[in-house]
Amino acid sequence: MKLNPFEDKQNQYNLKKILEKTDEFWTEYKVKKEYEALFGEYLDYDVLVKAIDLNIDWHILTTGSYQGDYWYIGLKDNKIYFLNIGYGSCSGCDELLATEDDIQGLISLQDSIKRDIREFESFEELINWIVNGNEWWFSATNEILDFIRNEFDLDFEIVKAVKIKGKKGE
Repeated sequence: MKLNPFEDKQNQYNLKKILEKTDEFWTEYKVKKEYEALFGEYLDYDVLVKAIDLNIDWHILTTGSYQGDYWYIGLKDNKIYFLNIGYGSCSGCDELLATEDDIQGLISLQDSIKRDIREFESFEELINWIVNGNEWWFSATNEILDFIRNEFDLDFEIVKAVKIKGKKGE
């Protein structure tokens, strides 16, 4: 697993480029409208993630209702990318909602998202990391593995074999 594969790379579409086109009046509104025009959707986590590298094919699992997680699995150039973003229903528990008209906050959030992406050489490596990792979201492991198996048409036995092989002491 490689940590932070995009940290030193410039986003393919960056908030700073939009800011060059706008003035201080209604900047937040203009930024969100510009993103909507470019991506065909309102500025949300999906757009911030997609803007990092427009060529990654992201597959997204959403869990929860008024608060929960977005699980991103991306594919590009024989690499697999993994990202988890927690969301909430108010500005007190959701970073994107908390930014409101704070453009620097949006830029910081986008940079934070870049730092949280993990890169894997294979699905086996990703699955092994999920099964054996000690991440805070451990309780969602089965749901994530089911999503990966179904979304990418992986054989269940491969997932099961990785689980057994990856256990310590065996």
